[in-house]
Amino acid sequence: MEEQGGAVWQTSVSDQYLAKATDYFKRWLDNSKKPTPEVMVAYASALYYRAVADSKNINRELLVRAQQEAEKGLL
Repeated sequence: MEEQGGAVWQTSVSDQYLAKATDYFKRWLDNSKKPTPEVMVAYASALYYRAVADSKNINRELLVRAQQEAEKGLL
């Protein structure tokens, strides 16, 4: 049981860090004139990992955003 509790806590903490990271990325991108494709891919990856962090509750809205941001990086 203790390991499961630790896993739940670890997932919760990693979710918080991913949310904070994607928020910082978004703020930076909003203030950037022309972000590089590498930055766009990094942002899309962070959104993707955040969307699939809980395999039982995939966040489809974040998956769509991740795809959109990845496509922007390819243009």
